[in-house]
Amino acid sequence: LTNTEIEHLFTIARTTDYQFYLMLCTLFFTGIRVGELCGLKWNDFNEDFSSIRIDESLTNKKFENTTKTRYSMRNIAKRIQSKKSRIE
Repeated sequence: LTNTEIEHLFTIARTTDYQFYLMLCTLFFTGIRVGELCGLKWNDFNEDFSSIRIDESLTNKKFENTTKTRYSMRNIAKRIQSKKSRIE
């Protein structure tokens, strides 16, 4: 997507469905897979929300206690501020 297309997508999502907007932001800014996003729980976020632990995913409507590959199990440091500033 171009920067213009990304801005348009975020604008529409923000004004029509805020929960979808938050999910889209999480996907875009962290690079996690949709199944990994669906597998997140509150305890996967550290205390100050500066990182997310990815160790489960949702596949075929069931939770898996693992990710797509063993290398997919990871901690993602929050990169939202730096990427978000490029869009706004």
